[in-house]
Amino acid sequence: MRPFTASERLRCLGEYSWRAAPFLARLRWPHTRIHHYQTKRLRSLLDRVEIISPFYREKFRSAGIRIADIRCPEDLRFLPVTTKEELRAAAVDGTWSTAIPSANGFYSQSSGTTGAALRIVCDLKAMLEYGLATYRCYAMLFPYYPWRRMLYVYTSPFPARSFCGLYPMIFVPTLAPIDELIAAIRSHRPHLLVLYPSCLRALAGALSSEDARDLGIQIISVNSEQSTGEERAMWARHFNARVFDEYSSEELGRIASHCTSHTYHIFEDLNIIEVVDEHGREASRGELIGTNLINMTTPFIRYRQGDYVAREPDECPCGSTMPALRVLEGRINDDFIMPDGRQLTSGYLLDATYHLLLSFPEAIDIFQLTQIGHATAEFKFVPGPCCHSGMLERIRVELTALLDPFSLSVCTVGSFSGAGEKHRPIRRLYQP
Repeated sequence: MRPFTASERLRCLGEYSWRAAPFLARLRWPHTRIHHYQTKRLRSLLDRVEIISPFYREKFRSAGIRIADIRCPEDLRFLPVTTKEELRAAAVDGTWSTAIPSANGFYSQSSGTTGAALRIVCDLKAMLEYGLATYRCYAMLFPYYPWRRMLYVYTSPFPARSFCGLYPMIFVPTLAPIDELIAAIRSHRPHLLVLYPSCLRALAGALSSEDARDLGIQIISVNSEQSTGEERAMWARHFNARVFDEYSSEELGRIASHCTSHTYHIFEDLNIIEVVDEHGREASRGELIGTNLINMTTPFIRYRQGDYVAREPDECPCGSTMPALRVLEGRINDDFIMPDGRQLTSGYLLDATYHLLLSFPEAIDIFQLTQIGHATAEFKFVPGPCCHSGMLERIRVELTALLDPFSLSVCTVGSFSGAGEKHRPIRRLYQP
């Protein structure tokens, strides 16, 4: 994702200065007000989609539905669901969106836990909203003053390191060795640490409790992978910090996040979230379907997120009126076991493959990385439109460097089929 320009950073600072407090206050809006807001945003989204998306126009027409007939969130149930596979195909033929800018857009890749690449584009207005949503995730947990430092471990840096020195953010790539992460934390002394659960497991394993507490971290926020409440409680004791979880995706952005009571609150101002059973009917427990209200460039309407969740009773001691959610099932990925017994975490492996997607854009469609032996692994992928034979060796060399000391084979396949099972991009067949 490209960095903000100087003028964009100034605009962000200006908007954040007057919008941060009202954005945080939405957590306590009455249900009638949030419903009115959702309805207004949904109508704007659908009006936009009718102009820019031949894919959605044809999808709704085939279902016998006019976009103009969808007037409120409750009407969404009449629309068919949208899958990643459909959007990937629509992106290839150019029907998903005709509004993708040739320059100045913010590009990201959804791949990670599904192994299927999808390029997502946002404009500056959407990035501002996502920035405010990120601020709110952390302001829910502690007083997030402008001088407090955040160190985040991620695949790529955010578009800004700070806003004129305010809200400083220190980036460490997920592929960095654990010693490098420890050194960065000791050097910058962050108040807030944001990282994958697999990274936090590795960090906790590399530090004694005394050394972990000496880091002085106040809040730890984990995301993108599953972790249990018991694990987070253990990490809290180990680091003498409060540990919270956040639920998000590249497609839908911030979906829900912990409050200080460790309740996941759905951000209804960012997405309209439905929970449906196997027949597509509204349910208290089932599959999550999301309609994003922020991204007007590559829209997601009734998108199948691929997670199974349950709604919880809405009352929460924190006072938020946003609905509560319980994430039942994340996406399963396997750690690799190295010849010396150490582990390459699923988070590291996913970031290694994400690095390939960025290095070889539109060359890798769907992938699977498998540990098949004591020191052997294989990388299979469905080639994308920009793949050619000369890339296989380049991909093998680049991925081998990240997976040292594994011996790696690389090959292309026509498809992945799993007898109805969810595709697992990272898996381990080897059992020591």
